[in-house]
Amino acid sequence: MLSANEKIIGLGELAYINDSNYADLLWPKAAQDQFWREGECILRLHDNELRHASLLQLRNESVVWSFLKMLIFFSTEYLIFQHGFFTRLSSIVPDKIEYIIDSSKTARDRFGRPHALAASTGMPVKMIHLVRDPRGCLASIRKGSNNEMEGLPFGSRKALTIRVYVGWFLSNISALIYSKRYGVDYYLAVQFEALLSDPVMELARIGKYLGIDLSAEANKVINSEPIPQAPQFAGNRLRSATTIKITATSVTGNAGGYLSNLLFCILGAPIMYLMRKIAK
Repeated sequence: MLSANEKIIGLGELAYINDSNYADLLWPKAAQDQFWREGECILRLHDNELRHASLLQLRNESVVWSFLKMLIFFSTEYLIFQHGFFTRLSSIVPDKIEYIIDSSKTARDRFGRPHALAASTGMPVKMIHLVRDPRGCLASIRKGSNNEMEGLPFGSRKALTIRVYVGWFLSNISALIYSKRYGVDYYLAVQFEALLSDPVMELARIGKYLGIDLSAEANKVINSEPIPQAPQFAGNRLRSATTIKITATSVTGNAGGYLSNLLFCILGAPIMYLMRKIAK
């Protein structure tokens, strides 16, 4: 929705560019867009060996260690790569663009990235923290993942409920740490359910936070008008649609069960209560 604005460009989940497990599969798709064809010579070939040896080896490490390392122990190589990447990226972005969206739709896999970007890019990083009920997250991932949409391996479904709740909890804690570290000028909490029920108000809040009028984009969403495609590197189900239609849906879907309800009471409910207070 935000990338429909002429001052904002949404390039997808840029974290995949660093990930040697996915980048080689995603680049041919991205290169079909003129933006990425122009940028490939300076992005694709930049420090290729460094990219493969970078901090993103974390995907093979434990979640807890990943959390600590991404928040605290940034490697020099990783910082150098991110700084070089975004310096070169800014050279091919049109002058009228005020914001580049580096999205992370599945935050439980990328919850340290905002901290890494703030520490490495040399650019101000504004976080928009979209908080969804974890039961809804679980129902969504059970339907299928973006990896499947991109023709990539889905990964293990073992202990899926536990992994979703633990990842959801850590990603929200990480966002709260970011808000304390950088302050209200660089952090905004938005409730997913509030965005569904009143997109005009929530987009107005986001627009005020960014200093950009998003009323036209809100009207496009309400009226299900076509939204222009962004030059995505790795997209998601929503941005691959030509129109975005917001409808009221069940928060929890079919993600019930004793384990889910227990984990929601322990991990989900306290965070949801806190986020409702912050998002007001």
